[in-house]
Amino acid sequence: MFIMLIKPVLFFMRALIPIFSALVHILLVVLYAYSAYGQSASDMTDKDHPQKGAPWYITKSCDVASDKKNIGYCKQAKASFAVTLCLL
Repeated sequence: MFIMLIKPVLFFMRALIPIFSALVHILLVVLYAYSAYGQSASDMTDKDHPQKGAPWYITKSCDVASDKKNIGYCKQAKASFAVTLCLL
């Protein structure tokens, strides 16, 4: 978030020189790639319910949530993943 806030300021002050801009954008690509990997990786933290493969909210519809109050959270997680992929 810091990088995204500082980048426009540097641009308007004409301090975002091409080499610095390239480094900032490479860093952003790396961060978004790691975020997409983390969101789509398997979750093995719960020993009673290990999740091998992609998380259920990516592979299935949000209607399969056991508690209907969690459907909004499922849609939020799907949207977050989609935004990460778009930014990547």
